[in-house]
Amino acid sequence: TDTDWARMVGAICRETGAGFVPDFDPTLIDTLAGADLSKPLPDLWPQFDALAAVPMVTIRGGNSKLLSATTLDEMKSRHPGMEAITIEGQGHAPFLETGSVPQQIASFLDRA
Repeated sequence: TDTDWARMVGAICRETGAGFVPDFDPTLIDTLAGADLSKPLPDLWPQFDALAAVPMVTIRGGNSKLLSATTLDEMKSRHPGMEAITIEGQGHAPFLETGSVPQQIASFLDRA
Protein backbone atom coordinates (compact mmCIF):
# COMPACT_ATOMS: atom_id res chain seq x y z
CA THR A 1 0.00 0.00 0.00
CA ASP A 2 1.01 3.65 -0.22
CA THR A 3 1.21 3.73 3.58
CA ASP A 4 3.60 0.77 3.60
CA TRP A 5 5.84 2.42 0.99
CA ALA A 6 5.90 5.70 2.90
CA ARG A 7 6.80 3.84 6.09
CA MET A 8 9.62 1.97 4.35
CA VAL A 9 11.04 5.13 2.74
CA GLY A 10 10.92 6.89 6.11
CA ALA A 11 12.82 4.02 7.70
CA ILE A 12 15.63 3.70 5.17
CA CYS A 13 15.96 7.18 3.64
CA ARG A 14 16.29 10.76 4.72
CA GLU A 15 15.15 13.83 2.85
CA THR A 16 17.72 16.39 1.75
CA GLY A 17 17.54 19.43 -0.49
CA ALA A 18 18.33 17.08 -3.37
CA GLY A 19 15.51 14.69 -2.49
CA PHE A 20 15.53 11.36 -0.68
CA VAL A 21 18.87 9.63 -0.10
CA PRO A 22 19.65 6.29 1.56
CA ASP A 23 20.16 6.68 5.31
CA PHE A 24 22.68 3.91 5.98
CA ASP A 25 26.43 3.48 5.86
CA PRO A 26 27.29 3.44 2.13
CA THR A 27 30.44 1.40 2.78
CA LEU A 28 28.16 -1.59 3.43
CA ILE A 29 27.58 -1.71 -0.32
CA ASP A 30 31.34 -1.42 -0.99
CA THR A 31 31.95 -4.50 1.15
CA LEU A 32 29.45 -6.54 -0.83
CA ALA A 33 30.76 -5.21 -4.16
CA GLY A 34 34.03 -7.07 -3.55
CA ALA A 35 32.32 -10.43 -3.09
CA ASP A 36 32.83 -12.96 -5.86
CA LEU A 37 29.46 -14.68 -5.92
CA SER A 38 30.66 -17.16 -8.54
CA LYS A 39 32.68 -18.82 -5.75
CA PRO A 40 31.26 -20.64 -2.73
CA LEU A 41 30.60 -18.43 0.27
CA PRO A 42 32.86 -19.00 3.28
CA ASP A 43 31.65 -21.34 6.00
CA LEU A 44 30.75 -19.10 8.94
CA TRP A 45 29.21 -21.83 11.12
CA PRO A 46 32.36 -22.10 13.30
CA GLN A 47 32.01 -18.42 14.21
CA PHE A 48 28.33 -18.87 14.94
CA ASP A 49 29.01 -22.01 17.00
CA ALA A 50 31.47 -20.01 19.12
CA LEU A 51 28.49 -17.97 20.36
CA ALA A 52 26.71 -21.00 21.85
CA ALA A 53 27.02 -19.71 25.42
CA VAL A 54 25.85 -16.19 24.55
CA PRO A 55 22.15 -15.30 24.95
CA MET A 56 20.84 -14.62 21.46
CA VAL A 57 17.65 -13.60 19.74
CA THR A 58 17.33 -13.63 15.96
CA ILE A 59 14.67 -11.52 14.29
CA ARG A 60 13.78 -12.54 10.75
CA GLY A 61 11.39 -11.05 8.25
CA GLY A 62 9.20 -13.84 6.93
CA ASN A 63 9.85 -12.71 3.34
CA SER A 64 13.62 -12.38 3.73
CA LYS A 65 15.64 -13.51 0.72
CA LEU A 66 18.87 -13.30 2.78
CA LEU A 67 18.02 -15.30 5.91
CA SER A 68 15.96 -18.33 4.94
CA ALA A 69 13.73 -20.29 7.27
CA THR A 70 16.05 -23.27 6.65
CA THR A 71 19.09 -21.30 7.82
CA LEU A 72 17.17 -20.07 10.87
CA ASP A 73 16.27 -23.68 11.71
CA GLU A 74 19.95 -24.64 11.46
CA MET A 75 20.86 -21.72 13.73
CA LYS A 76 18.32 -22.94 16.30
CA SER A 77 19.68 -26.49 16.14
CA ARG A 78 23.25 -25.24 16.70
CA HIS A 79 22.25 -22.81 19.46
CA PRO A 80 19.32 -24.45 21.30
CA GLY A 81 19.00 -21.48 23.67
CA MET A 82 18.59 -19.01 20.83
CA GLU A 83 15.22 -17.35 20.62
CA ALA A 84 13.78 -16.66 17.19
CA ILE A 85 11.17 -14.14 16.15
CA THR A 86 9.79 -14.24 12.61
CA ILE A 87 7.82 -11.20 11.51
CA GLU A 88 5.48 -12.40 8.78
CA GLY A 89 4.89 -10.14 5.80
CA GLN A 90 8.22 -8.33 6.31
CA GLY A 91 11.46 -8.47 4.32
CA HIS A 92 15.06 -8.91 5.43
CA ALA A 93 15.13 -5.85 7.68
CA PRO A 94 11.72 -6.01 9.36
CA PHE A 95 10.15 -3.13 11.23
CA LEU A 96 10.84 -3.87 14.88
CA GLU A 97 7.83 -1.93 16.12
CA THR A 98 5.50 -4.45 14.46
CA GLY A 99 2.87 -6.10 16.67
CA SER A 100 4.27 -7.64 19.85
CA VAL A 101 7.90 -7.53 18.69
CA PRO A 102 8.91 -4.67 21.04
CA GLN A 103 7.59 -6.64 24.00
CA GLN A 104 9.36 -9.80 22.81
CA ILE A 105 12.65 -7.91 22.51
CA ALA A 106 12.20 -6.32 25.95
CA SER A 107 11.38 -9.70 27.47
CA PHE A 108 14.53 -11.22 25.94
CA LEU A 109 16.65 -8.36 27.28
CA ASP A 110 15.15 -8.82 30.75
CA ARG A 111 16.19 -12.49 30.68
CA ALA A 112 19.63 -12.01 29.06
